[in-house]
Amino acid sequence: MREMPSRLLALTFDAHDPPGLAVFWAGVLGRVVVDDLRGALLPGSDTQVGLRFAPGGAEKVGPNRVHLRSNVSRVSLQADLLAAHERASRLASHIQRLEQRLSEALGEQAWRESGLGAPADVNELHQQITLLEQRTIDLKLQLEERDQDLDAARAANRELMTRLNAPT
Repeated sequence: MREMPSRLLALTFDAHDPPGLAVFWAGVLGRVVVDDLRGALLPGSDTQVGLRFAPGGAEKVGPNRVHLRSNVSRVSLQADLLAAHERASRLASHIQRLEQRLSEALGEQAWRESGLGAPADVNELHQQITLLEQRTIDLKLQLEERDQDLDAARAANRELMTRLNAPT
């Protein structure tokens, strides 16, 4: 008979708050919480056993009797610290972008509500601008015509004055 190797995939703990404990231990161990049918799971790997936190109704009768031990090297701690610093930097940058967007949105809203912002009907204003521009062109043409009439009247006046003042 051939022996079948077995592997421990996950250790299950009864808990009153499975999601809360899973999030806590995921943060401590640098793992991700995965919801499964039996609770909240922190999947393991070839070198780590998975942890599952399942709903349990039993009352706690004494101290916890499980001690999780972690073997960590200095290099892995430094790598984790560097990754945490990079993540904090990315999050700070993201927060700044969100603050800028929020500031712009609030400023725009305050601008509109103050009545100083652009009116609601911009198309109507464009039509009014077009009409005023056309009116300005018409008035300039009328002014040019009157200037020409005035120049002609002055020329006629000069000619008449010259004839009247001419010796006879």
